[in-house]
Amino acid sequence: MFKSLEKLKYQLRDNINQPNEEIIDKSSSSVMVLFHNQDQRLQVLMIKRSDKLRYHSGEWAFPGGKFEISDGNLMETAYREVNEEIGIQKKNITLWLRMNPVNTFTGYTIWPFIGMIDEFNKKHLIINKNEVADVISIPISIFFDDNHKFCHILHYLKKYFYLYNQI
Repeated sequence: MFKSLEKLKYQLRDNINQPNEEIIDKSSSSVMVLFHNQDQRLQVLMIKRSDKLRYHSGEWAFPGGKFEISDGNLMETAYREVNEEIGIQKKNITLWLRMNPVNTFTGYTIWPFIGMIDEFNKKHLIINKNEVADVISIPISIFFDDNHKFCHILHYLKKYFYLYNQI
């Protein structure tokens, strides 16, 4: 298991192929996976999307959203969305890496970025209630415990999707 954020960072960098370029089109979005220490445990930040949203409402997700021309690139989209949704500024995020994109069954191409925040205190977040219903911090150890995993297979628009959940 990972004992520190530094070890986690290097483990991720060594085991995840980073894309050399990004392709931006009308489906492009990005998310920011933010790790931090809390109660001397490595944790990851997640949001629950507001029920008011048109797409993916009520879902648990990483902070992020759709690319806008003013962003310039998808990393800036991720930074902008984190700030808009939960009030964490770019200067408080240390970027580790960019992952290959993931296509959703709703037609979006999600570009994940991974980074860390030095300090996390939910009371200091500025939560945009129009976009975010809740914010939680999850110990990453739960993702490595097979007792908390199960899989659903979804058949949608003549395609099969594997949905992995933690319980």
